[in-house]
Amino acid sequence: MYARRAAGLDRIGLDRIGSVANEVTDAADAIHRQYGFPLDDHPPAVAMQEMRPLLFSVAVPCLHDVDRHVSEAAIAACIPLLDDVRLRHHRAVLVPPVRQVLGTSELWQHRERAIDALDAWDEDSSGLEGRRNPFLLCDTDLSPDSSSRRSGTSNTEGWTEDPPL
Repeated sequence: MYARRAAGLDRIGLDRIGSVANEVTDAADAIHRQYGFPLDDHPPAVAMQEMRPLLFSVAVPCLHDVDRHVSEAAIAACIPLLDDVRLRHHRAVLVPPVRQVLGTSELWQHRERAIDALDAWDEDSSGLEGRRNPFLLCDTDLSPDSSSRRSGTSNTEGWTEDPPL
């Protein structure tokens, strides 16, 4: 916990590290290459790739933080960093926290990330539950028969017509 405070890192800082890391993963590079824009040709992407070990060294001390939100953010940030050849040997060390912390998170996005990472690393992801329908979150406030909302009839919020989309 002291390392996190000394570095000034919190969940938001770790989320930013993860966001940077996600832009230069092997999957991101494959997509860019498919469209004729390899990351190797983009100097900012090359610079981000080069700093992955530094970002990892900043996030790692937060893996076992007492604040679960911080430890989840640290684990989530480390996962895309481990695409780097120089860091892949750390995957085995991260498997238990990915499974035990991220895989049991209250956030379905973290559980999904844990499953995806474990599967990509050829590790066992059985027993972890992701969200079967990620769009369910968007529809949780709808009644079982939500057809009346779109049919032009009034509802409790007071609107009576479909939006002009």
